[in-house]
Parts: sequence; C-alpha cells; structure tokens
Amino acid sequence: MIRIPESIYRRIIEHAQKEKPLECCGLLGGGEDQTVQEIFETQNVAQSPILFSMDPKEELMALEEMENQSMEIIAIYHSHPHTISFPSETDVKMAFSFDVPLVIISLKERNDSVVKAFRIRKEAIYLEEIEVI
Repeated sequence: MIRIPESIYRRIIEHAQKEKPLECCGLLGGGEDQTVQEIFETQNVAQSPILFSMDPKEELMALEEMENQSMEIIAIYHSHPHTISFPSETDVKMAFSFDVPLVIISLKERNDSVVKAFRIRKEAIYLEEIEVI
C-alpha cells in the first residue's frame, strides 16, 4: 500500500492537469513505510500525449535529493490525459523496476481525475492500493 498525504495527492493531479494534453511525469519519495513525503515533478522530454520520458538531469537531481534526505523512491507517476488509469503497452515495456509501483493519473473524465497504482511484473500487472492520508 502506498500512503499519500492529501496535499501531495492534489499536487500530482494538478501537475497532470497543468501538462494536459501531454503526459506529465515525476517521482514520489518517502520512507520505508511507503508513505510519500515529497513529490519530484520532472519534465516529460517526450512532449507526448501517449508516452513519457523523464528529463534525465531532473531525474538525477530528484534521486540525489532523495538520497540527501534519506528517502527512497516510493513510486513513479505519470498521467494518461485521454485514457484510463491502467498501464499501457508502452508503460509495461518501459517499466525499469519491478519493485517500484507506477502511479497513473487519468484525466479521461473531464471532472473526475482517477488515480491508481500498479506493480508491473513479468507475469502480470497488479493493482497497488493507495491510501490518501
């Protein structure tokens, strides 16, 4: 289970809305208890509505900041501006770690953002529970 403070949960959705019609992306950092402590927004250098690629410099800076604050990556997040909150074929292929959940924000429904998390493994895609605290 990923625990996300309400203020960070809102910021994730706001980031997705701000970048629409393109996908947004970033990292969520926190402690061993899977509670998110910080959001690290990164630029989507793909500049695409159907895929994301984090700016490598921003990603490195976020990872260094997490290390400096004794945090670990809790999840990678990105948006699906026009589709549902489920990993696309591209998301599955790009999953670089089988131990880090992927949080997907769907903006398909105009007035209702849907946020879900998944663990992508070789054998299947598993829904990961999110608790907004």
